[in-house]
Amino acid sequence: MPQDDAQKWFKGQALQLANELAVTQRLAISHQLGNDLPMPLLIVLIVWTTAIFISFGIFVRMNSTVVIALSSSALAVAAAIFLILELNSPFTGLVQVSSAPSHALLAVLGN
Repeated sequence: MPQDDAQKWFKGQALQLANELAVTQRLAISHQLGNDLPMPLLIVLIVWTTAIFISFGIFVRMNSTVVIALSSSALAVAAAIFLILELNSPFTGLVQVSSAPSHALLAVLGN
C-alpha cells in the first residue's frame, strides 16, 4: 500500500501504463487475426527460390559435394520461410510468444 503522495502517484502511473499495455496487446492480437501473409506472395517466393536452386544445379556435374551443398542451402531457405510464416502470427503456431509476463505484471500492479 502506498504510504505517501509520491508513492500514490507512482502507483497511479504504473496502473495507467499497465492499462495502456493491455490495450496495446489487445490491439496487436486483433490486428494479428486479420493480418496474414498474402498467399500469392508466398507462392511467388517459393517458385522464385525453386528456380534459383534449379539454375544452380542445371549445368553442374552431380556429385556428393554438390548434392550436400544444394540440399543444405535449400534447407536453410526453407527454414527462413518457415520462420517468416511462424513469426507472422506470434501467439499461435510452433513458435509462440507467451502472454504470461503481461498477466503477472497486471496481477502485481492490481494489488
